[in-house]
Amino acid sequence: MLRNSSSRPFAVKAQAHNIVPFRQKILPRHKDYLSQWLEAGLTMGLLDALIDPLSPKADHILIWVRENTEPAYAVSPLGGKWVLTDRLNEYELGRFSSLDKALNKIRPVLPLHH
Repeated sequence: MLRNSSSRPFAVKAQAHNIVPFRQKILPRHKDYLSQWLEAGLTMGLLDALIDPLSPKADHILIWVRENTEPAYAVSPLGGKWVLTDRLNEYELGRFSSLDKALNKIRPVLPLHH
């Protein structure tokens, strides 16, 4: 407890702060990069990609490759990272600081942004 100048005690309350967790979303620049990456990777086995707005993970990207009829990969924002998942084996392949790094892990067809 602190005392004021009149020597009477007064309480200092800690202020409650509203903490808003950082939640990354897919922005137009991400969509542009995804489109360029997909086009550049068509000759390397990439087939299609879909941004699934109905996914419970919100802004979930599904990626198909020629070898499979089911989506082979999923990329989802989580906090400040992009989580890459092998959908066929339900295995997390990594967490990346940017979408281009996550996509590069699947097929390195475009230069990474710095």
